[in-house]
Amino acid sequence: MKLNFIKFKKPNNNNFLFKVPLQIARHPVFSSIVLVFIAVIFSLLLFYKSVLQQANIQTQEEKAIFREDLYQKMQEIWQAQTQKISEINSESYRNPFKSSQFPLE
Repeated sequence: MKLNFIKFKKPNNNNFLFKVPLQIARHPVFSSIVLVFIAVIFSLLLFYKSVLQQANIQTQEEKAIFREDLYQKMQEIWQAQTQKISEINSESYRNPFKSSQFPLE
């Protein structure tokens, strides 16, 4: 009984895409230098796009408007909260650790 296996064709070694991994493996120092150079170029482009171009665009800042009605509402809320906290702090609670109910014999 003869077994027929599927035969895959070997890729042509003259193709550039098949030579790239082989060249990277043969020259790791050079390939790491190239990768660092690409990363530096990419980071410089990103820095230019995000920081330097934003500095050139003139933005108009809105002036802060003091609204007294909102300030009064906030003060009322804060006073109500401080009053609740002071009421809670002023109450006297029973000490659960005091053994006055069941004296030890």
